[in-house]
Amino acid sequence: MNVSSRGVKAQASPIRRLAPYADQAVRSGRKVYYLNIGQPDIPTPEIVMERIRTYPGKYVPYSPSGGIPEFVEAMSRYYAQHGLEVAPKEMITTVGGSEALQFAFWALFNPGDEVILFEPFYTNYATMALLAGVDVKPIPCDGRTGYHLPPIEAIERAAGPRTKGILLCAPSNPTGTAYTAAEVDAICDLAKRLDLWIITDEAYREFIYDGMKHESPMTRPAVAERVVLVDSISKRLNMCGARVGTLVSKNAAVREAALKFAQARLSPPTLGQWAAAVIDKVPASYTQSVVAEYRKRRDLVLDGLAGIPGAFARKPEGAFYLMAELPVADAEEFVIWMLKEYKKDNATVMVAPGDGFYATPGRGKNEIRFAYVLEADALRKSMDILKGALEAYPVKVAP
Repeated sequence: MNVSSRGVKAQASPIRRLAPYADQAVRSGRKVYYLNIGQPDIPTPEIVMERIRTYPGKYVPYSPSGGIPEFVEAMSRYYAQHGLEVAPKEMITTVGGSEALQFAFWALFNPGDEVILFEPFYTNYATMALLAGVDVKPIPCDGRTGYHLPPIEAIERAAGPRTKGILLCAPSNPTGTAYTAAEVDAICDLAKRLDLWIITDEAYREFIYDGMKHESPMTRPAVAERVVLVDSISKRLNMCGARVGTLVSKNAAVREAALKFAQARLSPPTLGQWAAAVIDKVPASYTQSVVAEYRKRRDLVLDGLAGIPGAFARKPEGAFYLMAELPVADAEEFVIWMLKEYKKDNATVMVAPGDGFYATPGRGKNEIRFAYVLEADALRKSMDILKGALEAYPVKVAP
């Protein structure tokens, strides 16, 4: 017997696929600095932790399929604080942002449709498309321009008769790119002209640096009915394991379809929603301090890369990721070698190979993604280990 074709075609996560090598390094007695996964080490807001400690129930029931009203109303107030007018009836609570993405693909597209993704992109987008029977149309972005969008004319040329949507992620995982108002306006105008849906992934909304402003298609009235926002509390509240997200749409038909999918999976996490129902009361000082910490960590990683001959990275404007080119022919082989063979002060580093964030074969082979989610001292040690590993790596490339 054979597994399904989708099971064969599904791509292994570049973020997690090398975990067995890291596990073996740990078993051998080495310390591994994990820069491969966006698991923040910053404490969850105390107001949220207090909710967890004081949960009043004697048991944990199902929640309504569309979400607990208290949480949904808090999210509505939270969105208002960020300049987004979202009524409680315009959102559905999901099992993390991942389920919101899956619901969006199911609700918006038919099998055989095509969606435009900008490379490099979060790998699970391709998996969500596969599960929905949707084809991915990758459009490469240039690391030398900070992975900003190519000219809108090039995007329009890439759209074909099967193209039904565009997916944006800003600030971006994996690049940290934050799109400008002009870029978002151009995408919205193109979507209107070509009758396309826009999925906007805004899980890193708050994490913007250097005077940049977060721009959301949700604020463009001309495309309000064709935008679906997918969101998550995981990173902004540092509670990835709570698995609570939201799908937001002004389009009643989209919400009706998504609610049917939500009813089929029964319930989003009750305790996670209970805890996060104070999201609109989290002090601004908490978010400001988190953003300042990530900005410091970003700059530390960039300084480390600047000291590595042949490495290259542009300064990302947001999130807590960056893509970097290394002086290697195959980043995955280098990372495996580093985990298996290299150590400095009995420690090594795990990063995510860059090719897994591309759909175009051959792209990203010499790139890695950093998730700068460790405290400063650990990051400094990680960058020192990376530099030493590249110096010791036996597979050299021509300068």
